[in-house]
Amino acid sequence: MRYDLHMGERGEPADRRSRDVRAPGWPPSAPPPRLEPPSGAWPRWGPPIGGVPPPWVPAALIPQKPPKRSPRSTAIIVVVVVSLLAAISAGVLWAAPRVGKAIDTAIAKIGAPPSLPKGPPSPPPPGAYATPSTPGVVIDLASAEKVFSTEWPMRAEALSNYDLGSLSRIERGAALLGDEASIDCKCELTTPAPLEPPHLFTAAQQSSYPATFLAEVQVDRSGYIPELTDLVFRRASRDSPWLIVFATSYTWGRYPLLSIGDSFSVPPGPPSLLAFANRLPGDLAQYWQAWKDTGKAPLVTPFVNSGYLLSHGTDIANAQSYWRARGNSETTSYYSGAGVDGSYAFTTRYGAILLCTTVRWTSTIRATSKSTSVNQPFTRDEVTPQVPPGNYRWVRQLGIRESCFLVAPNTVPSVLGERGGTYSGTTSKS
Repeated sequence: MRYDLHMGERGEPADRRSRDVRAPGWPPSAPPPRLEPPSGAWPRWGPPIGGVPPPWVPAALIPQKPPKRSPRSTAIIVVVVVSLLAAISAGVLWAAPRVGKAIDTAIAKIGAPPSLPKGPPSPPPPGAYATPSTPGVVIDLASAEKVFSTEWPMRAEALSNYDLGSLSRIERGAALLGDEASIDCKCELTTPAPLEPPHLFTAAQQSSYPATFLAEVQVDRSGYIPELTDLVFRRASRDSPWLIVFATSYTWGRYPLLSIGDSFSVPPGPPSLLAFANRLPGDLAQYWQAWKDTGKAPLVTPFVNSGYLLSHGTDIANAQSYWRARGNSETTSYYSGAGVDGSYAFTTRYGAILLCTTVRWTSTIRATSKSTSVNQPFTRDEVTPQVPPGNYRWVRQLGIRESCFLVAPNTVPSVLGERGGTYSGTTSKS
């Protein structure tokens, strides 16, 4: 039901105007006074000369000159106006940077990827401190199983939930950077990996710290191609926890690369084969560099230019044309990350060596003229996701990829996995 309130000419409710026509003090129940004279007679002074007066007509308006303002009052007005303008200007100058900063802060939060918690990470879980019961060694099957059963489920759930805080409790170095980059680009599957997957361990016989061991995990998600994940666990000292320092994944069927059965006393491979394996991270960096600089694979390389290497190399080459079409240039330098992230070698079945380390790179994308810029949209998918939306003169990115190299005598080496991506970005707007 709708109620309409009819208004009078001056805006007040009509029923209030009808009450106000009575003079103050007039009895509310009495009829209003009659304003005309009694019928047949005028008051004792008689009718007005000339009969009943005509309706009242307002007199013509006489133009009036505005009053003259004294010089003193004019000066006062000027001072007041100038003071007001100065106050407004001061307020604008005070508020502008704060409003601008608030806007920049709001924009920087749009689509921002998860970030590591500030301050030191939370302590690792108790299972990370597992010690062997076998005398004279620093790792055995029971302690490795305790470490793995503690940290693998934490990692699987943290990756599916994009939880860098939990990852920082059990990961360090390349593993944490690679997982952060994978989360930033939203490359992780939201379906978590199995919490108790089939796995094998291997390690050389070790009696002192730092110590390492490798876990090879068979990951089989429903609806996805089965994968192998290689994790390197490292313990710096007896009082330190076992932490994941390397992680990569790749499709290699359902068959493990490690020897059947767990072993913690595997002898090292042939020195010549190990020396060859240690050169491969630098060779892979040169391989990617050739694609970036020339648009094609190098003429001399220890790798077979096919499969993933060929497709990823083509993507690297196409990136140059992509930025050039947008009025930008790109300069990238690839290098082996073994000196920074470590290099971990393990002997697998048939005497082959599995060497796991990283390739890093630095990339600078720069606007080539004053009329162009490096644009980061609100989706944060043009450059590294750490860069907020906006237009920049240049953007510098840091990247990391974790790979294992499988080397066997008299065979061409294989590159297994390339987990990671860009993990840092700096910019300039001038």
